[in-house]
Amino acid sequence: MNNKLGGYYHCSIGLDLDTNQLTRLYPVGLNTMYKHCKYEIQVEPMTCKRENSYKPVRTRFIGKQQREETDLLLNKIPITTIDRLNDDRLSMGIVDASSKKLLVQTNMQEVYATQSCLFDDVVVAKPIIRSHADSVHKDIRIQFEDKRTDQGYRNLSYNESHFYIGLERNGCLPNTYNSPKWDRLIVGNLRNHRSTFIGLCLFKSKQ
Repeated sequence: MNNKLGGYYHCSIGLDLDTNQLTRLYPVGLNTMYKHCKYEIQVEPMTCKRENSYKPVRTRFIGKQQREETDLLLNKIPITTIDRLNDDRLSMGIVDASSKKLLVQTNMQEVYATQSCLFDDVVVAKPIIRSHADSVHKDIRIQFEDKRTDQGYRNLSYNESHFYIGLERNGCLPNTYNSPKWDRLIVGNLRNHRSTFIGLCLFKSKQ
């Protein structure tokens, strides 16, 4: 929720085809930009150099492309590490996640508002769903080996919306993403938590 703009917005990460750099856009209206699509975007001057972040002014949809085309573009970006991103004071990058594990943690202490029988004074209990994570009461994390850490691995929150949608519909993670072929991960850090990185998107390397 952006109180200043009076509505709900999200940020979108994409690839600038002119510079071959990952680029963050904010604020982006809900349901206005999608994966594997090309847009022509007019932006205001950079709002945050470290994040390579821009505020979009006008957006024009150009067309869709195949996932394989997106993978080819992303594979042109050099692989880095989270430590190197921190050292270079960057907020986005692509890391090697060939040793990954996808973890789903269920919060068993949630009281489901849909169970109206729990509330004697309520005729119909209507849940307030703030996100896909809230609606399925699960936390998806991606864990991958990193010898530079004390524990020997990274354990990042992973928030791709279609994972949550898949959990809602199927009750499980898509098996394809557990394949070793999905060995590249786009990571980014939270604007107000510079050292806290999250997993943004898994894709295949072209080795």
